Amino acid sequence: MAMTHLIAQTHHTDPQIIDDDFLDYPHVDHICLQLEEVTLGAYSLDNQIVFSLRQMSIPIRQSPRQAQQFLEENGYQKLWVTTPSQRNLTVYPLNSLLAYWKYLVSDNLIPPYLDKNQTVSLKQLIEQLEKDPNQLIQPRVNLINQDSDLLKATPTRITIGQSQLEILKTEDDQEFRVSLSAAMDAIGSSVALLVGIINSRRKLKKLKAKGFSGKILYCYTETQGIMKTMSLGDCLHIWEYFALKGNTKAVYLLSSCSKLGINSLLEFKS
Repeated sequence: MAMTHLIAQTHHTDPQIIDDDFLDYPHVDHICLQLEEVTLGAYSLDNQIVFSLRQMSIPIRQSPRQAQQFLEENGYQKLWVTTPSQRNLTVYPLNSLLAYWKYLVSDNLIPPYLDKNQTVSLKQLIEQLEKDPNQLIQPRVNLINQDSDLLKATPTRITIGQSQLEILKTEDDQEFRVSLSAAMDAIGSSVALLVGIINSRRKLKKLKAKGFSGKILYCYTETQGIMKTMSLGDCLHIWEYFALKGNTKAVYLLSSCSKLGINSLLEFKS
């Protein structure tokens, strides 16, 4: 069993990201919890559920900085972990999330309902998580329309505004694709949330109406091995979905792509 490491200090620019690439922290897996209409991304660490600041804040439309302030002022435990995308990240156990959410409710710092139809409240979500959170974990899925053929690809990076995105150029038809983890990491989200969206018939139907294909292919690179990927076009559709939900990173990336033209970004890579 991997040893859990307690955080001794806070990163100066982003409290979730740790710069020391030489330390070996416990590895976590993406998981997804379904609470009413709210899909909650999380990580599994030694049979316990842990959350990043973004995971405990964005689904309920709160600021990660606000969550960080509450947790640090009250001395809640932080953990260092390594994510599936090999990022070092700080996370918090489930009891920290519950304490923060209860604080928001008790001090009336959050609207009574999280949705326009007034059917989902944070208080209800807290009750579900306190009963048996493991029952809320969604089973692992293989997404939709997967193709078992393995495509060899060459990784490269493109600059979008002030951000960089790793893209994969397949060797057979020279198609540009993006790994699922790279697409979601770029907007500060997780593959688990993507799975939750695709598993929702209503959400998937809306995405397909806008041109989302949902075709997932396996690509192989010599440096990173086998990865699940989506087309660059599908990546942009997913970013648009999150942008409409208020994800500022997705808004920025789409705005930059619109100004620069995605084709011009790819021209020098052809």
